Amino acid sequence: MKNLILLVFLIILAFFATGCGQESGIVVSNPDFQGQIDDLDNRLNDLDRRLATFQLEMGDLESSIIQLGNDLDNFEHDLDQVEINVTDALNRLSQLEGETRVVEILQPCPNAKEVLIKLSDGRVVAYFEQGSKRYLSFLADGNYRTTDGTNCHFSIPLQ
Repeated sequence: MKNLILLVFLIILAFFATGCGQESGIVVSNPDFQGQIDDLDNRLNDLDRRLATFQLEMGDLESSIIQLGNDLDNFEHDLDQVEINVTDALNRLSQLEGETRVVEILQPCPNAKEVLIKLSDGRVVAYFEQGSKRYLSFLADGNYRTTDGTNCHFSIPLQ
């Protein structure tokens, strides 16, 4: 750092000694300073390359964050739609069964989009969608796998 300060001081001194940029016979030439200048120039070029790489990576990260936000919005929309569809199915189910009522709505797995509806008489109804069609199906005791792409395995009776 002291060498850099000394170099700046010599450059300023040379500038004033030459009459503010006019030609004169004074030449500042020291191989030690040239080596340091070259080293600083190399470091500056390296920092420029690193900065360019960092800026590209930041752009990629910003794009990924935007995409994740869009995916989250789509997932929330899908989840809201499933909730609406389940409520509609529950309403239709309650109209079909006079004394039987819905006791609980369960997800067979934490990330499953399909739901199970436990009725007051102990039966379990599965609600699922395939394309634009919606289905309700009574499930007997046994082992099952979701059809929503999560491939979640679960058993009836529920544990």
